[in-house]
Amino acid sequence: MQKILDNYQQIKLCVPSDTTLTVVTKKHEMDSILPLIQIGHRDFAENYVKEAQEKWVCLLKNNNSIKLKLIGKLQSNKIQDALMTFHEIHSIHNIELAYKIAKEINIHTRTKTFYLQVNIGNEEQKSGIKPEEIIKFFEQSPLQISGLMCIPPIGYEPSSYFLLMQNLRKKVESRFNISLKLSMGMSSDFQKAIALGSNEIRIGSAILGERTTQLV
Repeated sequence: MQKILDNYQQIKLCVPSDTTLTVVTKKHEMDSILPLIQIGHRDFAENYVKEAQEKWVCLLKNNNSIKLKLIGKLQSNKIQDALMTFHEIHSIHNIELAYKIAKEINIHTRTKTFYLQVNIGNEEQKSGIKPEEIIKFFEQSPLQISGLMCIPPIGYEPSSYFLLMQNLRKKVESRFNISLKLSMGMSSDFQKAIALGSNEIRIGSAILGERTTQLV
């Protein structure tokens, strides 16, 4: 556990105070996560609804300061569970999902913040709105979108994609007179993302190490 804490402190030294460090806990057991909670870290993310429910529900009942975020693809049959589990959903990937979520929101819903996932590399195998369709999405969205999230293509220099995200944000903010945050940057490229305007980075392996469980 000391290794995890040491990793965390090293990362924190590189993160400005106005940038949110979200620790990605996908397939890590709670025993590895609790030391971070105990020293005061509060922003965490999971990829799967079922795994998040199994790991976090009891803890969230007794801790109002934690923010749990969904960063993985949300399936339609998991929408209600996700809205009751997560404080934020960062993976709105098309307008159809936005409408389905809007229909499920009620007074008991925990989720208050939504990010639009942008397929910044126009990759066929990835979810997310295409950059050229982002204005149309905002024209139609029934949800109030707080930010944009992306994962650059693997194996490519990410800086150009982070710059494109900056430009997309400016374009949307100017067109709709709103303010958006950028969630971009992971273990391998977070320093470049911060330098290019990221408001939130998502770090998993650089803090927690290799994934330890097979939860899905």
